[in-house]
Amino acid sequence: MLFGCFFVIGYLVEAITRNIAEIIINWDTISRRAMEIFDRINLPQKREWFDKANAFLTNLLEKEILFKAGNIVGSVASILTSVFTGLIISVYAILEKESLKALFSRTLAFFLPPERAMRVRIYGHRLAHLFRAYFAGLAIDAFLVGALSTCFYIVYDTPYAWLLGLVAGVGNLIPFFGPIVT
Repeated sequence: MLFGCFFVIGYLVEAITRNIAEIIINWDTISRRAMEIFDRINLPQKREWFDKANAFLTNLLEKEILFKAGNIVGSVASILTSVFTGLIISVYAILEKESLKALFSRTLAFFLPPERAMRVRIYGHRLAHLFRAYFAGLAIDAFLVGALSTCFYIVYDTPYAWLLGLVAGVGNLIPFFGPIVT
């Protein structure tokens, strides 16, 4: 259900971005028709407001700000949808770990001879151990960097010491660039 919600949100944001782009492309026609409607209805106050809004939007369109903003919104929505989809799939993969292991074992047994299937299982266990060790070390490192940074920020009476320490710890989780940026 949650996956469906994120899918719908991602689809809606994409559709809205596409519609905004279409409005930007056809803005001259849209504004001319709106002015004709205001002239037929004879609402001078609304027409004055529309002229100001039209001048403002035309200025933005000439600078292509709205088009760039639509692209940014679409990109951010796409990234968020991907992140949440990945999180949901990860949770389900963790919950169904045993059935996935059984499926993988049956697949190995079907495609490989028994001795090669056993070798693949052994290498898989080694690889899983290495990943666990790597991420455990990374988490310990991030915790230590965050805790020590927080202590130093507190000693030097830096505003938002806890937040800065948290950012330093989380930033240390990013390989190569995280420690440099934080």
